[in-house]
Amino acid sequence: GGEWYDNGNPEIVEGRVQMRSTGDLAILRTFLFDNFSTPWHIVASPIENRVFVALAGDNLQEDSGVSCLEFGEEINEDGETVYYLDELWRTTDSSYGTMHGIDISPDGQIIYVSGRSDGKIYMFDSETGENLSSKNLVNSCGICTGGISISPAY
Repeated sequence: GGEWYDNGNPEIVEGRVQMRSTGDLAILRTFLFDNFSTPWHIVASPIENRVFVALAGDNLQEDSGVSCLEFGEEINEDGETVYYLDELWRTTDSSYGTMHGIDISPDGQIIYVSGRSDGKIYMFDSETGENLSSKNLVNSCGICTGGISISPAY
């Protein structure tokens, strides 16, 4: 999502997450983000029907943060299967540095998100979206954090 260029012409594209059928890849549900939230990487919970999305935000990082989407299916009154993809929470702050990589602890409790423009790793509570803390990994100009992978403690 955000501003994209088509033959030099700017176009605003809404960021989105789509739920698709594994058989024919048909779209079952779509969640639309704000124009400049810029969803980037996504990780699935190991314990619940939830996905967490790193939101890069705009060039000013106004919408940078993380979002939690819950997905699933239910049977409606007519006996038809209906799918849902709903946002449970979103945590954004202009102080976050262009959120980029995302991972989740093996127990599904903590979300880790890298700040691409500030060299930090942020930790969020997966249930509430509360920012628990951050660690500065890089304090050299021009070096950015990118993807992230969390391993179980040994």
